[in-house]
Amino acid sequence: MSLCLAMSLGCFVALFMKPPLSDKVWDADIAHGPCCTQECNIATLLAAELSKTSFKGIQMNRGGVMFGILGLSLLLACSGNSNAERVNTGVEQPKEKGATSGLPTVAEVPPVAGVPTATLQRGKQIYDSYCKTCHQSQGQGIPGVYPPLAKSDYLQDKQKVIRALVFGLSGPITVNGKKYNGVMPPAPYNDEDIAAVLTYVYNSFGNSGGVITAAEVAAVRKAGK
Repeated sequence: MSLCLAMSLGCFVALFMKPPLSDKVWDADIAHGPCCTQECNIATLLAAELSKTSFKGIQMNRGGVMFGILGLSLLLACSGNSNAERVNTGVEQPKEKGATSGLPTVAEVPPVAGVPTATLQRGKQIYDSYCKTCHQSQGQGIPGVYPPLAKSDYLQDKQKVIRALVFGLSGPITVNGKKYNGVMPPAPYNDEDIAAVLTYVYNSFGNSGGVITAAEVAAVRKAGK
């Protein structure tokens, strides 16, 4: 805005200070009356009148007239842009309905007696984001590659299950009488999160239930492979 104002003032200085080329004087007989509410091209009207001669008592040449028109145009344009910027930056746009703040959605899980709901919710969040791609939404797994977690006999040995998540698992295994040969990398979660996702699995997909604690996960991690 300051740059536009400076340019506009420069043009007006050129308008009034440049030596005249003509000694004609315009007797400004401007129409009187209430302001018209219709839009009009102010720059065009000024150009038509100013190009004829100069204001009463002030002599101007055509070059000065053009500088004056340019200055006025710049001033009007800058004023419009400034107002637009105030509208765009000074008013907070309304948020769309249903917009989220980017936080994880709290998982909906059925309550289980003796298991904190927050643990099941956290476990489901981890399962959906990390485990579901391989073991599928209902824990059915992928034949020949990733074993099922639904009604899985592999879950009978808790230490083995914890070890698989903490250190990863690869190579052939047998689950529910069928062979699988896939690769599972170590889970990139802390002891509390691993305990939560395993507790969720033990209480989902038709499994018999149970709770895995962070202390149990920490003990397996400390013992090593």
